[in-house]
Amino acid sequence: MHYELTAVTGVASLLPKIAIVHSYPSDMAQNFWGAIAAWTACFGATAAISLVTKPRSDGELRGLVYGLTPHSSSGQVSWHHRPAVLAGIVLTLTVALNILFW
Repeated sequence: MHYELTAVTGVASLLPKIAIVHSYPSDMAQNFWGAIAAWTACFGATAAISLVTKPRSDGELRGLVYGLTPHSSSGQVSWHHRPAVLAGIVLTLTVALNILFW
């Protein structure tokens, strides 16, 4: 007895499928095209919402946006609170691990 498997996928749900709108050759193809559709819808909605809303004032963004937030000197905080020191440690570990596992 020979069984032939076909790769027809549909949207996964607990509800029964009323109709298959499109057949995909694999689950990965369905994921790929679904991601393209979702990204396109999100990009379009973001652009449309940005065009119809007014920008926030600088006062509302102070403390939220890096460029509008006052910064203190790094010399007064301990070493583990300094971004430059932590970035150097991460960079050193990244290079060391890349050399080790080359």
